[in-house]
Amino acid sequence: MADGVTSTAMESGLLNAVRGNIKELNEDYLDYIGSHKLALWDNSHPRYQAMQEFCRLHNRIDGYEPYFERWSDEEMSNRRLRSAVWLTP
Repeated sequence: MADGVTSTAMESGLLNAVRGNIKELNEDYLDYIGSHKLALWDNSHPRYQAMQEFCRLHNRIDGYEPYFERWSDEEMSNRRLRSAVWLTP
């Protein structure tokens, strides 16, 4: 197979591996929230809508860096769990 060319089967296998890793990561965040007695946000939480809007507007890691030291564990965990945004460098 030439460089840069992948088969559909290989791409499907990689996609399934990524989905499994994401599922495991989400379970780890849920475990962390539960074991540290943090609130798991849903759309009725007062901060939920503002965090969703922030995540929609920021899809690069540099948009989040100023907040790494300011956001609590609860905020960071919920941001990860409730956002469909995948950060890019």
